[in-house]
Amino acid sequence: MGSRIARKLSRENHKVLVWNRSPKVNSFPSIEELIKTLSKPRIAWLMLPAGEATETVLQEILKFVEKADIVVDGGNSNFKDTERRYNDLKQKGIRFLGIGLSG
Repeated sequence: MGSRIARKLSRENHKVLVWNRSPKVNSFPSIEELIKTLSKPRIAWLMLPAGEATETVLQEILKFVEKADIVVDGGNSNFKDTERRYNDLKQKGIRFLGIGLSG
């Protein structure tokens, strides 16, 4: 789902590191290893279907991000979920953007 954005950012000379739920894709073996590789403040950009997939991966990411890191949800989540996530992460000092890109 996020391959086009990853390619675009890479073409624009941004460093792009990838973790994918599918083991068939060439990526980091775990979210933890990916997050630990990033320079602070880190940006974790989720491109997942809205709902359970986003919530599950977000909860895993939250184990490793810290104050001043940025989490971006680009998966068209319900605005109520986006507002809840924004408020929860704001209390932890983690910046959150719900950008709702669609295919």
